[in-house]
Amino acid sequence: MKRKSPHVTSAAAGGDESVIYKVPAALALLILVLTALRRLHHYYATLDGFTTLRPLLRVAAISFAVLFAISLVGLLLTRRRLFGYCTACFGLLAATCALLYVGWLEYTLQIYLMHVLVYVLYMIWQLYRMEFTLFSLMTVFAGMVFYLLSRGIHANVRTILPCVLLAAVLLVCGALALLCERGKGALRLGTFRLVLFPASFSPVILCFTCVLWLLVLLACLVFGPTCAFYCMFAAIALELVGAVYYTFQLK
Repeated sequence: MKRKSPHVTSAAAGGDESVIYKVPAALALLILVLTALRRLHHYYATLDGFTTLRPLLRVAAISFAVLFAISLVGLLLTRRRLFGYCTACFGLLAATCALLYVGWLEYTLQIYLMHVLVYVLYMIWQLYRMEFTLFSLMTVFAGMVFYLLSRGIHANVRTILPCVLLAAVLLVCGALALLCERGKGALRLGTFRLVLFPASFSPVILCFTCVLWLLVLLACLVFGPTCAFYCMFAAIALELVGAVYYTFQLK
């Protein structure tokens, strides 16, 4: 299937000067959040911190999960950007509180990676919009999972859950790309229609990325942590190649 010439829209290229402020603000906020998480983990590691925070984390996780569901419904019904920001924010907070409540400090690394992934994808979306954002979601998430697998592969939640989540993300992104090709850049579900790509969008690159990381994930599970370690660098390399490619395609 011949790859059509892509038309990648960028906030910066499209004349939206607010991206000049949004991207640095997101980077600064990421640094502040990681610093706050580091201090929270230090306090939570103490006996007083554990006794004080653990009951609060359960209430916070449930509350943020409810707010996440409300924001998601509002986003689907109104398609307003504010609900999108609220959905991402409450989802992050709910997942963070839940992981801290369930695993104490066991999932500290996963929490850090989760926040980095969301903020980095937001900055990419501001600069490149949807196609490179989905490409980066699959590639960066795959690199993070390969990093976790390189630390050891065992039949437990710490290994199984990231692999299941990665497979789910890859399949959803691949299916979304195919559905949007049929809808000429728009996702159509009954009367629901959401424009995500230009009308000339082709799903070749996204589908190739989806299949590639599924196969690599399988190889990591078969050949072990050493394979996962090298595959992590392959993900970094592909993300850099994608960044160069999509930068040249900006219009």
